[in-house]
Amino acid sequence: MLKKRKTYRFKRNVTNASPIRRRIMLRNAQRKISLRRRMFTLILAEEAIQSSEAS
Repeated sequence: MLKKRKTYRFKRNVTNASPIRRRIMLRNAQRKISLRRRMFTLILAEEAIQSSEAS
Protein backbone atom coordinates (compact mmCIF):
# COMPACT_ATOMS: atom_id res chain seq x y z
CA MET A 1 0.00 0.00 0.00
CA LEU A 2 1.12 3.57 -0.57
CA LYS A 3 2.61 5.24 2.46
CA LYS A 4 1.78 8.83 3.30
CA ARG A 5 4.66 11.21 2.85
CA LYS A 6 5.64 13.50 5.70
CA THR A 7 4.14 16.93 5.18
CA TYR A 8 6.21 18.96 7.65
CA ARG A 9 8.39 20.67 5.04
CA PHE A 10 5.43 21.29 2.76
CA LYS A 11 3.38 22.89 5.56
CA ARG A 12 6.32 25.08 6.60
CA ASN A 13 6.75 26.28 3.01
CA VAL A 14 3.03 26.94 2.62
CA THR A 15 2.70 29.04 5.78
CA ASN A 16 5.54 31.35 4.69
CA ALA A 17 4.40 31.69 1.07
CA SER A 18 2.20 34.20 -0.73
CA PRO A 19 -1.35 33.07 -1.66
CA ILE A 20 -0.47 32.67 -5.35
CA ARG A 21 2.67 30.67 -4.58
CA ARG A 22 0.67 28.59 -2.09
CA ARG A 23 -1.88 27.74 -4.79
CA ILE A 24 0.88 26.71 -7.20
CA MET A 25 2.54 24.54 -4.55
CA LEU A 26 -0.76 22.85 -3.72
CA ARG A 27 -1.41 22.15 -7.39
CA ASN A 28 2.09 20.69 -7.80
CA ALA A 29 1.66 18.53 -4.71
CA GLN A 30 -1.69 17.20 -5.92
CA ARG A 31 -0.16 16.45 -9.32
CA LYS A 32 2.66 14.53 -7.64
CA ILE A 33 0.20 12.56 -5.49
CA SER A 34 -2.01 11.63 -8.44
CA LEU A 35 1.04 10.60 -10.47
CA ARG A 36 2.29 8.34 -7.64
CA ARG A 37 -1.17 6.77 -7.33
CA ARG A 38 -1.38 6.21 -11.08
CA MET A 39 2.06 4.57 -11.14
CA PHE A 40 1.12 2.41 -8.15
CA THR A 41 -2.08 1.15 -9.83
CA LEU A 42 -0.16 0.44 -13.05
CA ILE A 43 2.36 -1.62 -11.10
CA LEU A 44 -0.44 -3.56 -9.38
CA ALA A 45 -2.19 -4.18 -12.71
CA GLU A 46 1.06 -5.38 -14.26
CA GLU A 47 1.66 -7.78 -11.37
CA ALA A 48 -1.90 -9.12 -11.69
CA ILE A 49 -1.41 -9.74 -15.41
CA GLN A 50 1.91 -11.51 -14.83
CA SER A 51 0.46 -13.70 -12.07
CA SER A 52 -2.52 -14.68 -14.24
CA GLU A 53 -0.17 -15.58 -17.11
CA ALA A 54 2.02 -17.66 -14.82
CA SER A 55 -0.84 -19.82 -13.54
